[in-house]
Amino acid sequence: MRVFGLSAFYHDAAAALIEDGRIVAAAQEERFSWIRHDEVFPANAVRFCLDAAGTTGTGVDAVVFYDKAFLKFERLLETYLAMAPRGFRSFRTAIPIWLREKLFQKAEIGRALDEVDPGFGGTARLLFSRHHLSHAASAFYPSPFDEADRSYRLNRGHFDFATGLAMTSRRFHALISAFADRTGCPVPVDTSFNVRGEPVVCTPEDAFTCFMDCGLDLLAKSDQDPARAVPRTFAPD
Repeated sequence: MRVFGLSAFYHDAAAALIEDGRIVAAAQEERFSWIRHDEVFPANAVRFCLDAAGTTGTGVDAVVFYDKAFLKFERLLETYLAMAPRGFRSFRTAIPIWLREKLFQKAEIGRALDEVDPGFGGTARLLFSRHHLSHAASAFYPSPFDEADRSYRLNRGHFDFATGLAMTSRRFHALISAFADRTGCPVPVDTSFNVRGEPVVCTPEDAFTCFMDCGLDLLAKSDQDPARAVPRTFAPD
């Protein structure tokens, strides 16, 4: 069974082809367009994966997009309402794009697939996954771990209550336990820094702009003591 995985329209568009549970090919669109964090539909990456597998769109059993647009839009609106009036600049930029384009991603993806190869059949074999289930799958399936423990944890941090994946391994458990003993923090969390609907922060300047437009209380650089971190009232020179 061949399954195509797609990511696009946010940042770092990419495609991956899985055959009988094995990764056959995967690529980011920026490798072909030379545009850093290219977010367009990954047509070149899709062609690359098809060529690498020696197949066509007709030979693909399913195409799975990493997110559900309507669920994400609902999450976006609830976040903006909860933050209002903070985040208005981001709201003013993001919402028109959603109303014009992103809510109609299914049809757009179908057209884009057929432009690469009509054998895909438009939206006939197109499926959608939850955002954080896609994160969990991308972490777990390529890993050396045999099983995952509590893939989802109830938390207010995300709309669909997903915060992370805990993969079982005695060595990994020992590492996290040692981290907890040393720092007093039993659950380290790594996540992206961005306002919903905008690209992930890539530079210190982006980080400061994002920080001043969101609801965070403190911004700390990696080479600073958090006690000396930047408060919200800080103004750059």
